[in-house]
Amino acid sequence: MSNNYKTYGGNIKLMKKINRQLILNTIFDTPDQSSAKIARKYKLQRSTVANIVNELIKEGHVRVSGIGHSTRGGGKPPTLLELNPDYGFIIGVEILPLEIRVVLMNYKSDIIFRERYNYKSPLNEDNLIPQIINIVGLIKGKYQLEDKNILGMGLGISGLVNYDKGLIYYSLGLNISDYPIVRLLKKYFKFPIYIDNDANVAALAEHWFGKAKNLGNIIFISINEEVTGVGCGLIFDQELYRGSSRSAGELPFSLPTVTQILKEEGYAKFSQIEQLAKAQNKNVIQFLCQNPEADWAKIVFDKLGRMLGEEIARIINFVNPEIVILGGEISKTAQHLLGPINTYLNQHVLEIQRKAVNLSTTSFGLFAVSVGAAVLIFKKMFKTMKNGYRIEQI
Repeated sequence: MSNNYKTYGGNIKLMKKINRQLILNTIFDTPDQSSAKIARKYKLQRSTVANIVNELIKEGHVRVSGIGHSTRGGGKPPTLLELNPDYGFIIGVEILPLEIRVVLMNYKSDIIFRERYNYKSPLNEDNLIPQIINIVGLIKGKYQLEDKNILGMGLGISGLVNYDKGLIYYSLGLNISDYPIVRLLKKYFKFPIYIDNDANVAALAEHWFGKAKNLGNIIFISINEEVTGVGCGLIFDQELYRGSSRSAGELPFSLPTVTQILKEEGYAKFSQIEQLAKAQNKNVIQFLCQNPEADWAKIVFDKLGRMLGEEIARIINFVNPEIVILGGEISKTAQHLLGPINTYLNQHVLEIQRKAVNLSTTSFGLFAVSVGAAVLIFKKMFKTMKNGYRIEQI
């Protein structure tokens, strides 16, 4: 957060509201804060901060985490503060054609539960809502929660999504269009519910809690071949970019099969690999994840690395991000792709931009979208103070 705060005066309720949010955000960002330290940081009166902190403790948002050390000049040791993890819980959900991935996070953003639920038949508009209701019911039962204990639920899904209306415009993987999923779920749950594109929320997960925390310009590339192929989540100047039609980041790019790659690269035993892949009914990413050390896998990784490197190079040269993060289904084996991708980037990205960007894999493995979906709720509670502001003393 910036220390360059604007000054507002006259409206005491507004000033207190903004100061309260500022203090809550600070404790969220940096645990073990003291009222005195917060007052010094933002040049607020200690009594102002102390009064707000006492309210936050009384309401259950904040709790005392311990006693700090006195300064060299002596004096009373500071009382340290942190968010109360039991104030409430957030559910993050990723919806895939044959799987739902879920995390449960507490108010301090600790992941206390995560699970993958697999289905033999594809999810669709007829069975999706009942399955989500069932999963939420299982979580509530496991942790003895009621709706009042849940601060909200976020959903991440591959496809075109209207965040503001809670609507799935179109999802190829689920074969769903114009589907008001948030409105339908609100018939069963009393807590807030939001939905966004899977790559968008995965980018938020990294920006809030992962390898891109506090970075301003981030690209998250989600590779789920069984869904739609490759999609991007874009964060520019600390803000998620969805585009004018809410479809930014959709790449017209798909991955070839293992057989296609091996045949093109002149691998003599490609037909045997094809038979193995077909026998297991696996796509290229799934098959690679099961056989990352095979001799033919290196050929495939090199080819995929060059293909992905070409797309990533275009993005880096055009956007100039600080970090590019790979996630999605490919995250299980992405470390094998980093070498070929980096080799391509070193040859095809402008030197000044290549030095400025880091290529990495997601911090959250297969649960990046689920964590990011939960961030949709955290964003509502710990509101961004864009450009910063400071409040006159109350």
